[in-house]
Amino acid sequence: MSSPAVIPDLPVEFLNSSNPLITSMFLPVGIQAHAQLVEAAGQFETVREAESRAAKALDESADPAAVAYRDAREAADSALEQIKAERDSQLDQIRKLFADKMKSVTDALKEQEKATLAQIQADAVSDIDITSLVENYTVALQGAKILATNLADQCPELKEWYKSLPSRTSQANGSGQTRTVDSWTPRLVKAVVTDQDVNSQEVSPSTLGAIAKLVGGSRKAHQQQLLGAVGTPDNLSVDPDNPSVYSVTNNGKVFTIAVVGRDSKSDD
Repeated sequence: MSSPAVIPDLPVEFLNSSNPLITSMFLPVGIQAHAQLVEAAGQFETVREAESRAAKALDESADPAAVAYRDAREAADSALEQIKAERDSQLDQIRKLFADKMKSVTDALKEQEKATLAQIQADAVSDIDITSLVENYTVALQGAKILATNLADQCPELKEWYKSLPSRTSQANGSGQTRTVDSWTPRLVKAVVTDQDVNSQEVSPSTLGAIAKLVGGSRKAHQQQLLGAVGTPDNLSVDPDNPSVYSVTNNGKVFTIAVVGRDSKSDD
């Protein structure tokens, strides 16, 4: 990568183009944009040089004020390190607490599911550990991504192959539409309900269950409507300016629901 202070010249093909559209409209714009980039890059370089000189002075000056600053910076860095360690420790405890709570609920439901299937003499549910399966699949996907990235130039087809691989979410949700609807729990950061009179209300907490209580219908029905609108769980918008939208009708009233998913996969 070239230095950020150096703005590459415009392509010769662009500057010497004989295309009337380029010469009459885009050439002047391109030259002006290039000049602005060059000027801004020079100013950025001036800022970087000033910051570098200031940092060097703070690090090397024997002035008592600089010495006191370095001591204060060392103390601040140590304090921040301790705070971050405490934060991480508490977050780990919180994650474990809620993981245990969620596991107790899912384990109880799984046992009821097995008992019910046995009662009605249906096919048994697989005893495969889904959590481990998802983790193993994620590791394999990461390995495939590294392979495709490292060989992008030598074998660009690998990149397309990697893109074609099913995501962790699609695998975990099963191959059938019913299983997807049953298992997908969208994690929302915002949900806004708008009625047919254009009255809007933000739902708290931002869950499908809370939405269902507000406008009517079951949580699963809202889940199905949202899934129908986005196609697959991976398509749920995480952009607050472009939410995923679905509609439901209850007692003759039409409600439009706009939802935004959580932009995080680290704690799935």
